[in-house]
Amino acid sequence: MKFKFLKQLFSACISLSIVSGITTTVQAAEQIQLIYEDLDLSVSIDSLETFAKEGKITGNLKLFNRFFKPEAMEHLRKLLLAKSSFNQVNTYQLTQTSLVEDLIRQLGKVIQTEPNNNGFYAIRGAVVTAAGNPDGWTLLDVFRAFPTKDIYINGEALLQLKDELAIYFSYQQSAVAAVASESKKEAATQTTLNLSQLPDLKKAGSYRVTKKTILISRDALRQTEEGLASQYQFNADIYLPQNLAKPAPVILISHGFGSLKENFVKLAQHLASYGFIAIIPEHIGSDLQYRRELLQGKLSSALSPIEYIDRPRDLSNVIDYLEQLVANDKSWAKRVNLQQIGVIGDSLGATTVLSIAGAELNIPRLQKVCDTKEIIISAALLLQCQARYLPPSEFSLYDPRIKAVIAAHPLASEIFGPEGMAKIKIPILIAGGNHDIVTPVALEQIHPFIWLQSPNRHLLMYQPGGHFSSSSPSAEYTAKFIPESFVGTNRAATSAYFMGLSIAFMNVYLRNEQNYLPYLSAAYGEASSNDQYRIAQIQSLTPQEIETAYGKKAPILIIPSPIIATAPPRNKTIIEEIKRTGVLKVAYRRDANPFGYIDSQGEWQGYCSVLSNSLASYLQKEFNLKLTPQVVTLPSNLDNRFELVTDNTVHLECGPNTIRDDVAKVSFSLPFFTAGTYFLVPNNQANKIDPNSLSAKTKVGVLANTTAELLANQKYPQATNVTFAQEDGIEKAIQALENRQIDVLIDDGVLLRTQMQEKPSLASGYQLMPQIPLTCEYYGLIVPNDDPQWQNLVNRFLNNQILEQLTNQYFSDGVKNHILATADYCLNLKN
Repeated sequence: MKFKFLKQLFSACISLSIVSGITTTVQAAEQIQLIYEDLDLSVSIDSLETFAKEGKITGNLKLFNRFFKPEAMEHLRKLLLAKSSFNQVNTYQLTQTSLVEDLIRQLGKVIQTEPNNNGFYAIRGAVVTAAGNPDGWTLLDVFRAFPTKDIYINGEALLQLKDELAIYFSYQQSAVAAVASESKKEAATQTTLNLSQLPDLKKAGSYRVTKKTILISRDALRQTEEGLASQYQFNADIYLPQNLAKPAPVILISHGFGSLKENFVKLAQHLASYGFIAIIPEHIGSDLQYRRELLQGKLSSALSPIEYIDRPRDLSNVIDYLEQLVANDKSWAKRVNLQQIGVIGDSLGATTVLSIAGAELNIPRLQKVCDTKEIIISAALLLQCQARYLPPSEFSLYDPRIKAVIAAHPLASEIFGPEGMAKIKIPILIAGGNHDIVTPVALEQIHPFIWLQSPNRHLLMYQPGGHFSSSSPSAEYTAKFIPESFVGTNRAATSAYFMGLSIAFMNVYLRNEQNYLPYLSAAYGEASSNDQYRIAQIQSLTPQEIETAYGKKAPILIIPSPIIATAPPRNKTIIEEIKRTGVLKVAYRRDANPFGYIDSQGEWQGYCSVLSNSLASYLQKEFNLKLTPQVVTLPSNLDNRFELVTDNTVHLECGPNTIRDDVAKVSFSLPFFTAGTYFLVPNNQANKIDPNSLSAKTKVGVLANTTAELLANQKYPQATNVTFAQEDGIEKAIQALENRQIDVLIDDGVLLRTQMQEKPSLASGYQLMPQIPLTCEYYGLIVPNDDPQWQNLVNRFLNNQILEQLTNQYFSDGVKNHILATADYCLNLKN
């Protein structure tokens, strides 16, 4: 029994060599210690090196050799000798990014400097050291560079890693086999199709194509090469078929992470040659330029969480731009059919198009999965985990103008889950490759395909196929160092097939040309297969079919249990009430400058006042109302803000309300503000205040029922809290600070900066500290949780560029810079 277990551990060690060979480097270790409960085995680095270079088995390696076939030992030898040419500078910069840090931290649960001590820093340092070898570096170099005499392998974590790897190997192979079997089964029922007479859609169409580039401006937060910006511009290339007899359908193409629009020129030209208008926008926060900045060490976040929101909105903005062109230019009106819009995405771009097609981000699922202690080795999952740092809100990214979607190699497993994927109702095609190590096909494409509820769903799978099998970039934009096994051995053929299938899919579901349906059949995929590669195309698959192929119960739930429980909808919606009464009821505060306050003339005004009136105008336009709804405003405070919404006194409450999930019967809109908690202290006392630890003598001022009060109670329990009640609590707290009745005031940085702006004595004699916020807060409008129609409308309104206008109107440049710096820290640097 012990020998069997030893064999399991050694098998896991070989698996570990695969993973660490991809991600690691080291300094001066002599032996590797494998520890599991009372089992303690060691093998010297010298014996591994002798085995790798000479093929001789010496020392304790003889023990392992007794239990394994020669092929397994030869596999280990090849792994030890496999050489990487990634240079030291790029290696260092890459290991400083959040994605690679996460991968190393996961690996550090297995490879440790001492028992139960994560080996993160040792692994990272070893990788960078080994990469300094100008002739290239191997796993042995990494072992030699490890900073401790012994490298400890946690046997329990190693077995977890082995189980995790099993999902990516044996189970994935079974899932792929199930798809192939289903393809043959479906093809057997399609024998009447006359496939030999079908035109070859891989060949270019008959339309001549021209290109036009447009520049689109957006008012929104975005990670750019200059840092986080509140406004930005992006290019989009339009490929136009010439001499059209009637307006053409539009197809938007979304590129992947670290890619760029030029990588999809062939696809765009091919689509345009068949009479489609193809448009490729540049996603500036995750394009090739962003990747270069990342590798140069200029960016801290491998992928900003904002990208999961801004990428779909880029596509919607392109459609908005087209609508303006069609409305204002007759020549464009004759060219563009805005009733027939499709989207195609690749990799992260595929995740983007799934969002705009209706798949909803599932932040609670991500938080549950990503914060687990189990080992995560999937780059796809770690990239998805970035989205868990988004504010806890229900982001509305669906664009009903999209009528069909193709998602090639998407990241879809946890970011959407079954709940999110089931929201897609339009025709959809998902493509994947059986050898994809970036987005493993079983978890990221096959399972999500099963979750779909769309009546028109298709799954395309290449065998063999990799992550890049659907794309065909120009040589100048293709990284030279990527191995063929990673790219895909039949990339030219599979990408050409994908382009042809895209023509058929969009003709069927945008133009309603049913004569193209045979191209989407399993029989066509089987007929297109050859000795070099196979094509499987299916429209149906069940969990039972996968488990039959696997031979036992799947190692993970194919359809995991839902996480989000939604409230039952109300009988009459708020929108119906507003249409009937012509009244929009809003509450906001009178003591939260600039959101709501009483000015020097005694007038009640503020950010929320303008926002409420803008929402009323939006409602009139959205529902074509004869009159703009009357805005009825009620005062709110920290004690009654939720109750005003839950008892239907108002339709929403506006103010500095932190988005949270622990308040019954309410929900929150999309975040309209990012804020942070700070200390306000006298300049002459700043060097005496330590934000990490306040003494028992320190008197801390806080407003009642705020997150600042919660922070003070939790982080500084030894300090003396002085609570100021509403409604003029902020003024009283500042007065107490000036009178030395309290030592520090803790509150929202924007509220404090606004007070400093209004009161010169504060600006000159006091300061905010520390430089980075103590907490990150995301503000949302409070709405009832039983009216999703109202919440979706409010979110659409907030996406309508109103926020940037209000920010420019109500905040000085200094406050705006503070807001932007806080957002950058909270969304990117903190995590």
